Amino acid sequence: MMTRKSPPSVKLRPRALVTGGAVRIGRAIALALAAAGMDVAVSYHRSRAAASRTVRDIERLGVRSLALHGDLGRAQTPRRLVAATVRALGGLDVLVNNAAVFPRTPLGRTPAATFDAVLAVNLRAPFLCAQAAAEVMPDGSHIVNIGDAGANAAWPGYLAYTVSKAGVMALTRGLAAALAPRAIAVNWSTFFATTSQLTIGRASARELA
Repeated sequence: MMTRKSPPSVKLRPRALVTGGAVRIGRAIALALAAAGMDVAVSYHRSRAAASRTVRDIERLGVRSLALHGDLGRAQTPRRLVAATVRALGGLDVLVNNAAVFPRTPLGRTPAATFDAVLAVNLRAPFLCAQAAAEVMPDGSHIVNIGDAGANAAWPGYLAYTVSKAGVMALTRGLAAALAPRAIAVNWSTFFATTSQLTIGRASARELA
């Protein structure tokens, strides 16, 4: 008597979105996640050529990747990036809020519009990305907010940036509490490295897989 074998199960790779993933820290994170076996979408604003190179380098690691253009200073962009990631990769398991701007904003020479623009990208966008991601992520997923020593520092030439990063630290705590019932881990990570040496450990990346 012949028995029918069940088709082999296919293990889907985890899927990640890294905002600002074309250059510097974002690129290093995206490559590390890919090396750990994830499909990775990278968003960019002005770094189109760099985003294309990052995608090619990720694909050489044997996983899927795509570059998504968007201005995170616009309130509608975070939801669009999350939706595009889900359509292209089939879901979302890891969100890395990395994109940030770092203009000089000294007390006496910073107009309200500039201050607002920094907070829109550095603080509002991570909130909106997390909000959109939480709607589509399965339980047990991960959100990582990239921090900076500036969150606890006094940098008078970069007031808007330090305020934004302090806000992201507080946001991380709030999101962690809000998403704890679904076992969605929300963490803050600060990188201390030169631009030429930026890496993220493979072990840490695999913990997100």
